[in-house]
Amino acid sequence: MAGVSDRHRDFMSIELTIKRNCGEEWIPEFYEVYGAGEVDPERIRFFWLLDRFFSRYEPSTPATARSEST
Repeated sequence: MAGVSDRHRDFMSIELTIKRNCGEEWIPEFYEVYGAGEVDPERIRFFWLLDRFFSRYEPSTPATARSEST
């Protein structure tokens, strides 16, 4: 859902992609070329932490199995 809420959520995803595909040293270059203005690293970290928290969640029983058993 990129672009729907806080732009720092989008920046977090962009940073992860740049780091994985090009290397961390290209992140400042991205911001310079993009012209993002003032970027808050703490807000990017906040969204990174949320992403890590929710991406590790796996239900113990798949939703389809729960609905079939009731």
